[in-house]
Amino acid sequence: MKTNENKNVNPHKHKAKLNKLQVENLKKLLKNSGIEPDQVDLQALIDKTLTYSEVKKDIENLIQRELKTKAETTLTSADIQAMEEEAQKKQYEYLTEQIKQKEEIAIQQIKERTSVDVDKYFTKVQDYIRAVSQKRINSLVLVGEGGSGKSFSVLKTFAEQNLKLGEDYVYLSTYTTPLALYNFMYTNRDKIILFDDVDNIIDNDEQVSLLKSALWNSTGYRTVCWNSTSIKREAPERFEFTGSVVICLNEMPKNKAVQALLTRGVLQEVQFNFYDKLKIMAEIAKIQYKDTTLEERMKVYEYIKSNSTIATRNLNFRTLIIAFDLYKANPEKWQQMVSGIIEEDENRKIILELMNNGQTVKDQVRVFGERTGLSRATYFRIKKQIEEQSLKVSEVG
Repeated sequence: MKTNENKNVNPHKHKAKLNKLQVENLKKLLKNSGIEPDQVDLQALIDKTLTYSEVKKDIENLIQRELKTKAETTLTSADIQAMEEEAQKKQYEYLTEQIKQKEEIAIQQIKERTSVDVDKYFTKVQDYIRAVSQKRINSLVLVGEGGSGKSFSVLKTFAEQNLKLGEDYVYLSTYTTPLALYNFMYTNRDKIILFDDVDNIIDNDEQVSLLKSALWNSTGYRTVCWNSTSIKREAPERFEFTGSVVICLNEMPKNKAVQALLTRGVLQEVQFNFYDKLKIMAEIAKIQYKDTTLEERMKVYEYIKSNSTIATRNLNFRTLIIAFDLYKANPEKWQQMVSGIIEEDENRKIILELMNNGQTVKDQVRVFGERTGLSRATYFRIKKQIEEQSLKVSEVG
């Protein structure tokens, strides 16, 4: 009896011979599922000993696996992103709390570092700061060179008024954008906001407009608005600002548009002549600072006094404090280190020399121009500054 050698072979199962239409249908099936046909070895499936239906089934299974993998990958990415955002949030909250604690300690130290002989030079400034803390005025702008005691006076007066950081007032001393400022003002709309040396605020027309709206309105209702639909806007489109603002600047704004902002409150310059600075620094040196002794502080002060002139660019209270730290850092080389941070204005130095050598003003102008290449107008502008700094102790009070 003849044996059928092919009895275990499915007569319908043979190498798939697919026509062009069938191949195109399989490609379309892949593409409609979001899988590019080029990413699948379609020819390998076709070359198997399979029917068209089985090839199609294999492709459908492949599609299901691909879709499942994509879904799992998407979910995992979303989970990771959420975890990262939560971790960043916790890190931000932790750092914010740490900064707040350090600021509170620093402010308490500022409160303790008091002296009647120092305070008398800031009497007028402190009166305005108290008016802000009582919300009698909406804004106070303090203008003066860095290290002139602006922010120190504000924080010290707030501390004496028992105002709490984060509850009664907030402190901003970093670069900000208009939208970030809008959100910040909304969050702290009922507090005093201290902007410390954030010069970019008044250089930006949008930010100036926000502050103008927050500080004055003819109706008495100070409404601040932001019409953009940005997703980064956390505050509503409009809100009422009932707080007040203190802005500390290193120099008077030149932008005329800012003048409208300055008229919404009090503008006060914090400036001292050369001799007043030395007197105030002498009084500051008498106040305890970290682990320094009175003898050490006075030694540092006398060195700065002996090595400074009206031409010194950075003779200020901040320089004195830095010098105290340099003394403790290296008691043997502190003089060289302090000398390295005392800066002289070369143009002032030249004019000061010319003023003291007995030459006529005409000759002084000529020599100044020859040595610096600067104009006659510049000479007289700097000469006026020197004369103002040369005034003896100004009236106090």
